[in-house]
This record gives sequence, C-alpha cells and structure tokens, in this order.
Amino acid sequence: MEDILILAIESSCDETAASVVKNGREVLSNVISSQIDIHTLYGGVVPEIASRKHTERINQVVNEALNQANVTMEVHDFLQHEVVIAALFRRLDVPGDAAD
Repeated sequence: MEDILILAIESSCDETAASVVKNGREVLSNVISSQIDIHTLYGGVVPEIASRKHTERINQVVNEALNQANVTMEVHDFLQHEVVIAALFRRLDVPGDAAD
C-alpha cells in the first residue's frame, strides 16, 4: 500500500504551524512559529499584527516542515487535490520513493 503523507497547517490566534504526518500516525515534522513575544509588548493579541505575522511566516513554516520531513511538493500538486479545512491532503513525492 502506498504511504499517504498529510501536510497539516494550523493558524491560531498567535501561532502558525505546519506538520507532515505519514499514514495518519507517524509525525515526520512539526514546526511552530510563535508570536507571543510580539503580543506581550501590547498586553495581549493584536488581531492586525497577528494576521500580518501569519502571512509573513506561513511559507517559511511550511517549507521548514517539508524539509524536516525530507519531502518535496510542487505548486501543481495543490491544484490536483482537495483542500480541507486547515489541512492539505496529498501524497508528497519522496525522493527515491518506489513511486518515482
């Protein structure tokens, strides 16, 4: 059976995170970018700053999660598969995989 890899993306109030999970059970990577230090300066979360920081960090967080999991993904892969709330379900291409 072919492995299924899941790229999960989470964007909460003050964190941006991405993980790659193999077959729904094995966590291959988990990257979290926190905004706590920035919002502490203001005594709480500032929505406009939080939104801007999510936008600034999401690409870096996703790329780091993919790198840590040793998988690659092309832009056209997203166009061929469903996007589900807060997660992109896609079989990612693993270099040297039997599917290559």
